[in-house]
Amino acid sequence: MDSERLASLPIALMVALAGCGEPTESKGVSTVHVEPATTAILLGASLQLRSIALTATSDTLWDRAVAWMSEAPAIASVGSHGRVVGLRLGDARIVATVEGVSGAATVSVRPVPVRAVEIGGVESELWVAHHWQLTATARDSAGSVLTGRAVIWFSSDSAVASVAQNGIVIGRRPGTATVRAEVEGVAASVSVPVIPVPIARIALTPDSTAMAREASRELALLIVGVDSSRLERPVAWSTLTPAVAVDSMGRVTAVAVGTGSVTATVESLADTARISVYAARFVDVSAGGATACGLTAEGEVYCWGYNADGELGRDSTGEKCWGSSCSTSPVPVGDLPPVAAVSVGNIHVCALTPVGEVYCWGGNDRGQLGRGGTTASAKPEPVSGDLRFASISAGGVHSCGVTLGGALYCWGMNVAAAPGTELCGGYPCATTPLRVDAESDYALVRAGTVHSCAATTTGRLRCWGTRNSGQVGDGVFSDTPQVTPVDVGLDSIATITAGWAHTCAVQRSGLAWCWGDGGEGQLGDGMATRSSIPVAVSGTGRYSAVALGNWHTCAVATSGPGQCWGQGTFGQLGVGGTSGATTPVTIQGDALTGVAAGDLFTCGIFSGDGLVYCWGYSLKGQLGNGTVSALGEPGSLLPVRVHGQP
Repeated sequence: MDSERLASLPIALMVALAGCGEPTESKGVSTVHVEPATTAILLGASLQLRSIALTATSDTLWDRAVAWMSEAPAIASVGSHGRVVGLRLGDARIVATVEGVSGAATVSVRPVPVRAVEIGGVESELWVAHHWQLTATARDSAGSVLTGRAVIWFSSDSAVASVAQNGIVIGRRPGTATVRAEVEGVAASVSVPVIPVPIARIALTPDSTAMAREASRELALLIVGVDSSRLERPVAWSTLTPAVAVDSMGRVTAVAVGTGSVTATVESLADTARISVYAARFVDVSAGGATACGLTAEGEVYCWGYNADGELGRDSTGEKCWGSSCSTSPVPVGDLPPVAAVSVGNIHVCALTPVGEVYCWGGNDRGQLGRGGTTASAKPEPVSGDLRFASISAGGVHSCGVTLGGALYCWGMNVAAAPGTELCGGYPCATTPLRVDAESDYALVRAGTVHSCAATTTGRLRCWGTRNSGQVGDGVFSDTPQVTPVDVGLDSIATITAGWAHTCAVQRSGLAWCWGDGGEGQLGDGMATRSSIPVAVSGTGRYSAVALGNWHTCAVATSGPGQCWGQGTFGQLGVGGTSGATTPVTIQGDALTGVAAGDLFTCGIFSGDGLVYCWGYSLKGQLGNGTVSALGEPGSLLPVRVHGQP
């Protein structure tokens, strides 16, 4: 073949001709190359690799069998013909082996790019304090869903609608916010309109009530959403009746006797409460602890002050005084027949009907309600048994009464109990009336905190109980209680009163005697010491009644204004200051026709207008004039009129 013809042959043919001289089958594989040596594919996509087997002289060996293998088959798999499929993000080394000689390529599996994001779970409106569960769906350029992609959530105004990184959007306050979901730099957003929860109903509580004239209280308005939640919304308060007035906060004031109404309006809904305004004239008053009660001529009882144990004859009053249930004005005691007398103890009250039945209510931790057991009751309940009483008295944690036949009974804490008697909270007690002694000549009884005194029909005075301060009056200071009534040595007794740790009695002549604890001058003898025997109250005053607080004493004078003596720290002496007195000082105001003392306050009926006034401490509203004193501060240094009177 001449040179011209050779030059015209294709190069490939020439290569083939040149190889004819030495067959490639006789040459061994020296190296193997995999192409491309480094590459990347998308997750789920495939790629064809090519292997090239070469001899030691770099000649290509064709049609040799190739074995393919992935060193990371979970990331990228490889088929028998070198097609690689991306299975999981990462790098995989793909090896091709020809006749024992291997070559490899590195394949990086990369995520499919996000081309669009869609947000789901959007509704028309989002209520405050409710949530949407939003979802973000990533799609590729073909519209296929991409899973396992991280989503970052944003809110344009978290004060209106906040969004968590799990896609939960919570409505915070009315307004509109934009929530954005971002996936690998691609984002979508939605508008979130937040509105208040729609109201389903409103209700005033109570829907009808009675209030003493001049008294004030806040009505409770329940606003319920369509989701059954309790809501807070602006309320418009109004009244069209002259009996009551209402302010912008819903506080109602009883203005005049009669019937009125108050309406609360919230958006398009309204509810109305009916209010009956009453006025009561009291013919007697009693006080104890931080509670006072007044008795009308018709036998109705109204109470004010502390109510944590149901002392006011109701579970709730709608008022709070330093966190405790109370009433700063008189409220009627319900479920009680007409009564002839009322006596207020420390945390309980007892009342006596004209036929001699006794009803008690309030605290009962030592069985002082006398109906068996120690469960408190805001509802007046009759004392157990068929006894009929002529005189009753509620003390600290016990009560006493004299029957129509002159027998003396007590119930509640029993400091003088014999071993084996009933226990209440680990203390000796009697939860039903227990006869004190065998005598039947008693006419009057008064219960103190943990001691008691009774006067006989002949005017003799007997006392028993705790006598560590000499309050029994038998000449003994002892930590051992006096178990049975002992004669005090006074006769012609007209009235008696037992207090915290001292006792006072008034003889028919009007002379007053006191004994027991006198550290604050409460014995009225000019001293500030205790006495285990009666000492005469200083001065020429004559008295018809006497009342004892914790450390003060007040009395109704037979002539002129009432008088007080003892501790005055909280204004309980009614003289306009806080100084104490060891002898009687005059209460500012008219003469008294009745007097009662609680722990640190006093109440009296003044002769001028026949109304009840109170003075002293009022932390629990016990002055009854609609006010509550600051902790440790006097409520009033002078008598203030109790609300709800004519």
